[in-house]
Amino acid sequence: MNFLENQILHYISESHASVNFRRLHKHFKQTHQLEQEPLKEAVRSLVQAGRLCYRTDFGTSYLDISLNGPVKVSEHVFLKPPMSAAVAHPGQWEILLEEGAAFGRGDHPTTRLAVQLMDGLMHDAIWLKKKSSTVTLDIGTGSGVLAIVAAKMGTGRVQAVDIDPCAVFEARSNIRLNNVEKQVVLLNDLKEVDKGCCDLILANVRTPTLIKLLPRILQMSATDSALIFSGIRTDEMENLCDCYRQAGFFRMKMCSEKKWVALILARGEFQGDSGKRISIY
Repeated sequence: MNFLENQILHYISESHASVNFRRLHKHFKQTHQLEQEPLKEAVRSLVQAGRLCYRTDFGTSYLDISLNGPVKVSEHVFLKPPMSAAVAHPGQWEILLEEGAAFGRGDHPTTRLAVQLMDGLMHDAIWLKKKSSTVTLDIGTGSGVLAIVAAKMGTGRVQAVDIDPCAVFEARSNIRLNNVEKQVVLLNDLKEVDKGCCDLILANVRTPTLIKLLPRILQMSATDSALIFSGIRTDEMENLCDCYRQAGFFRMKMCSEKKWVALILARGEFQGDSGKRISIY
């Protein structure tokens, strides 16, 4: 790839808003005095090479990073299809995902945001000491990606739940593909999760579901525990945080991409002294 193509990929991957060609051209016109034709040629080359793809949202075409090859979704995690020859660098975790219908291949901002927060949390000093003995629960596992990332990062035991038989089938396949069958257990219902056992709960689901699940999450979470929630629209965040704050969970970290938000909420030892929230980064 040439310099321009690298700059295009960087801009699209780092943008907090969806990028169509008009937005892309406006940016490169301002920063590089670039006209439309060379930009079109570079985009065409990236699409043909499988590095970019088009998606349509409400009749508008946007450019996205293609997942037909390896995609870095956080500092230490990259996702790739099984046939990709790309190899993880030292210190990185390589997650193999088959193409399927279940949600969570990394092509949506909510998946990337959840993985980024997991990556940061797992490198926090407190979690580095205890993660090998922790119990993690992934609610609505979809493709199994978050459960697999948790297992690859060294958490002790991972439980993954989904009520969709298609998702369970694909998650089981991806778990086997990544050789984490011993760490990850697939469950059919949250009723199978013991009370007070979960040190970390992951959920990439929509906000109404997260609010509805609050009483059950309170039952399943340990006294000292953290929640990583994604699937939240920016205008829904404060209401969700208020609901969980009343239940004793406080916001520790937030990240966003393209009008989506992911959060870390925590209680117990993660609150710090005198109510001061400690940073996990």
